[in-house]
Amino acid sequence: VRAETLLPSERPERVRELLSLPDKLPAIVYAPTRREVEALAAHLNKCNLHAVAYHAGMSQPERERAQEGFLQGRVDIIVATVAFGMGIDKANVRTVIHAGLPGSLEGYYQEIGRAGRDGLPSDVQLIYSHADRRTQEFLLAKSYPDPVLVKKVYLALSGSPLSANDLAERLNEDADVVARVLEQLWVQGGAQPGTSAAEDYDSYDSGPTFVRGEIGSLARYTEQRARRHDMLQRMLSFVRTDACRMLDLVGFFGDTGDSGMACGLCDRCLAPAVAQEPSPEELRLRAAVSKALAGRSQTTGQIARAMESTTDRDTLTHVLEGMRVLGMVAFEQSSFEKDGKRVSYERVRLLTASEAPSRPRVLRGAAGKVANTLEAGLRDWRRRTAAEAGIPAFRVLTDRTLAAIVERMPEGDEELLSCAGVGPMFVSRFGREVLSLLRHGAQDTTR
Repeated sequence: VRAETLLPSERPERVRELLSLPDKLPAIVYAPTRREVEALAAHLNKCNLHAVAYHAGMSQPERERAQEGFLQGRVDIIVATVAFGMGIDKANVRTVIHAGLPGSLEGYYQEIGRAGRDGLPSDVQLIYSHADRRTQEFLLAKSYPDPVLVKKVYLALSGSPLSANDLAERLNEDADVVARVLEQLWVQGGAQPGTSAAEDYDSYDSGPTFVRGEIGSLARYTEQRARRHDMLQRMLSFVRTDACRMLDLVGFFGDTGDSGMACGLCDRCLAPAVAQEPSPEELRLRAAVSKALAGRSQTTGQIARAMESTTDRDTLTHVLEGMRVLGMVAFEQSSFEKDGKRVSYERVRLLTASEAPSRPRVLRGAAGKVANTLEAGLRDWRRRTAAEAGIPAFRVLTDRTLAAIVERMPEGDEELLSCAGVGPMFVSRFGREVLSLLRHGAQDTTR
């Protein structure tokens, strides 16, 4: 299980990279919206990967053809919204990718469970950015409209049958939004069908009609809506965690019979979070954010408005996430009540020197002279170790982590563990070899 931060525009190419090897197929790729599903499937096909799209906006025959093609092996990749997967049992799925933040851990856990059902190794990758929260909040607002509007529609209903179009015209609201409100009211008992099915069919242009039902209180609906917001927040906490991802999942679902041991396979076990090398533009934006946050916290919206003339919202949220990974800032959740509804938001604050994680020291003097030789030695060791294990070299040691080890020149397990990208599992499995290589490599070079 791995997660990485990328802007939406960078994700199609990253998905292509992840699926370019034959042993990564068949694969399921989830995207948040129908438009993104179509665009991603088109990109993969353009790159000579056989992919099909699947979403609720397609006709039933189209969805059946896509699903059967994937199940029967005629198609390697299916790119889908969460509409795909219920009841699907394809044992040899090698990769599941989420090209965007899922709406809940429950849904995410179910979707990644479709990988490796044959018991063979499989990969699970989540690609996201902080901006994905807005997409999920938009989708959530569509499914769970504002309680104020729900009450407004409920009070507008009467004993006379009214359609969504009728109500939208009376209330000066969007008909599609009113239709979703009526669906929720029907579930809660606050709206009842106003005509028979035959009568609804005869008046199809205006849509089904409803009369007021007995709801008593909207408290249950408001609680359900709040719970969905909490589920989204828990998903954000999962992608930001610095702990073992599988332990986080197990803990969320309350598996008290689990051993409590880290999995040793997720990205957090193999290599703690490491930010990508920042571009000059990102460095400029980091400086601007730090200046804006000096002495006080601000909401993400306030920061975005202050910097809207110099950057777009997606780039800014990407930079903020990078600063969080580096331990420069922290996100804090908050909310307030307005017109009977809870409004959630995030504040960002700079971390103090005591809160920020320690940074590796920079090589100087003689250590700098042997860096190239040590790096070559580590690369050769990584190649041999990976070949023996039958895995890609980056699974042993990424280039970024290798460079961090050479830069710090650790002399013991504790110093090795402090190198960016090195976790306890790496130290346990390879620490003695790496430290010995560094020690003898430095001695040989300085003789």
